[in-house]
Amino acid sequence: MLSPAVYEPNDGWLREEQLSIWWFGLPIGSRLLTVEGEIIHLLEYGEKNRYDGPDVNGVLLLSSKGLLHGDVEFHLREKDWNNHGHQTNPCYDNVVLHVVSEINSFRAKKTDGRAVPAVIVPIKDVERLSSNSCRLDTVIDSERVISALWPLTHIRWGAKKSAARESVKRCGDIRQAFYESTFWALGLKGNEDNFLRLSRITPLRKLEHLPDEVKIHKYLLHESGFHEGDKQLNHSFAWRRCGIRPAAHPESRLKFGAAVAVKLLSGWEPWSNPEDGTFKALSGMFNKSLPGQSWCFEWLGNVIVPFQAAWQEENSERMVQLIEEWWRLKNSQTYGKLDRQFKDFLSPKLLKSFGVRQGLLTLQTRYCNEKLCELCPLKIE
Repeated sequence: MLSPAVYEPNDGWLREEQLSIWWFGLPIGSRLLTVEGEIIHLLEYGEKNRYDGPDVNGVLLLSSKGLLHGDVEFHLREKDWNNHGHQTNPCYDNVVLHVVSEINSFRAKKTDGRAVPAVIVPIKDVERLSSNSCRLDTVIDSERVISALWPLTHIRWGAKKSAARESVKRCGDIRQAFYESTFWALGLKGNEDNFLRLSRITPLRKLEHLPDEVKIHKYLLHESGFHEGDKQLNHSFAWRRCGIRPAAHPESRLKFGAAVAVKLLSGWEPWSNPEDGTFKALSGMFNKSLPGQSWCFEWLGNVIVPFQAAWQEENSERMVQLIEEWWRLKNSQTYGKLDRQFKDFLSPKLLKSFGVRQGLLTLQTRYCNEKLCELCPLKIE
């Protein structure tokens, strides 16, 4: 069986991860020449996909044919496209660029026979790059970390607050907006878009006539293509399972989605009642159906507190309190990609702070590449 995971050979110094570093280190607007001789302009990098499917999702390119919005796949050799089984996997049909270090007479093709444009990365451009390229050289004290990251954290805070506000505006109903955002959060293993889509085809108004949580759960399973249990009846949803433990499989998390729907239909309003938006309150309310402590803190940080901020936006004093509460959220676990990069320089306590992690995510996006490393706020005293 072919594995969907990134393949890294045991021999040689070059790794696919270095092609990824090269990609995210390109200046926006870069001109890329494909193997076929076409010039493509880079408009948006997209985001790394840590699960099965293409390596990068949501890129935006400009070609002679117009805007190209899709995915990017990295391979050391162009022929690895077939070696990994992508030519028969519809998950790769949205790939708009194949980034490789070596080509031959082989041309990568999608399931319908369309060729995938390829760009060759010169060896000299990647030979100095390393996936562990952080150049911090000393442990950084907590005060300086907080001072450096506070402005970057505010960027994430503003984005999440705006997303909550826009969701309410689009739905015209804060209950439905909260329901959709919670479902999106349930897909934090690569199924975010699937959960969001499901919440939109099963809005709360369609669930009102169902008598209890069990019936709502069965309805959600049916609409998502699942039979009761883990058997998928149809494939209208491309659910991802690679690297996901069984307890976090989509059909399992839908049980909690049903519990949230019941609470919302019963008048629960965590955005307007601060006492309902705490870890203790949520643990008591949902008990064993809650998908774990770590996920609960993510739900608080990504959904509940931003919705409280959108609800209280006119109250400046309350807004100050909310961002401080948001910053202080703590988790027993760290983000793997942040831990790998910063564990030698930041204390474990800081890496478990929700506010610090949000600032580090912004820092990675804006500064962690070959050209901007020296401008890193953590290096400037």
